[in-house]
Amino acid sequence: MGERRYSDDSTVELLERSNFQSVLADEIVLGIMSASLHRSFKFCECQLADSYVWHEMHKISLLEPTKSKSICCSILIRLLISVFFLLILSACLVWSFNRGEVGVTYTGEIEKRDAAENFTVFINQFALNGKMTETFRGPDGTNEESTYHNSHSIWYQDNDRQELVQKYDAFLMIYARKDYTFFANTTSDGTITNICQSCSIDRDLNYVKYIETIGLTRLLRPHGEKVAGKSSAFQVQVKKKKYVYVYQGEPGLVQLPYQQSEAFLVLAYADADTGALLGYDTYFTGTPTSNLFKREYWYSEMLPAEPRDTSPLNIPPMCSDLL
Repeated sequence: MGERRYSDDSTVELLERSNFQSVLADEIVLGIMSASLHRSFKFCECQLADSYVWHEMHKISLLEPTKSKSICCSILIRLLISVFFLLILSACLVWSFNRGEVGVTYTGEIEKRDAAENFTVFINQFALNGKMTETFRGPDGTNEESTYHNSHSIWYQDNDRQELVQKYDAFLMIYARKDYTFFANTTSDGTITNICQSCSIDRDLNYVKYIETIGLTRLLRPHGEKVAGKSSAFQVQVKKKKYVYVYQGEPGLVQLPYQQSEAFLVLAYADADTGALLGYDTYFTGTPTSNLFKREYWYSEMLPAEPRDTSPLNIPPMCSDLL
């Protein structure tokens, strides 16, 4: 009975060990499965994280070129705007330098006169940005259209010193003085800084006679039509958006050098507000050698004042050598 009891106890012990081992095995299996699932979950999380990072990186890589283009376009636009304003500033500076004392930049005293009566050009006045236009007609009896030549002109007059500088045409500068007149040929049509190529002197043609020759001394009374807003004893006209008194005269008998046609009529235009000479038209008779019909000078910015800058009145050294 003791052996049987031993046998039963061993069986029980074996069963208990077997149950323990089974439970332990189950726990080990569960642990392994749990660890495996945990690793799987970690792997999935890593995969998801990697996938998210990859997508984010991919998204950034797709957006970066667009952002770069946008930045480049913004910089380019700003650069173009800066260049545009620099060009405008440069143009304004060049315009102001070429314009000199004309217009609102002039701070001296303006010598206004009533041009409705006793109009005269023997005053101090100047304009650096004038224009000369020549009109050529075809021979009589033909249907040829008129042609036009334009060039820059100036009128710089110091009546107190009896000095006048006029850019007569594209190449000829005239320096009229109290006792003589110079005719200077320049290189090209441009500003008063043109280089003098040749010069001649006429001692019989002085300041007063030159103005008489171009027909601005013997002027008749003004004529024209009344303009609204202008109350005056004499009538005014509008020419090139300017209120003017129109005077009619005739050129002198002396012909200027290089002038092949004979002038027969002059119309002078006086500023109705300041009394300055705004311009004049000279009409010519046709000749076998020239079909010049009209030469028009217009100085819209003429100021009746003493010029502060007298450098345009300076005679070129080539001309001074002739004295």
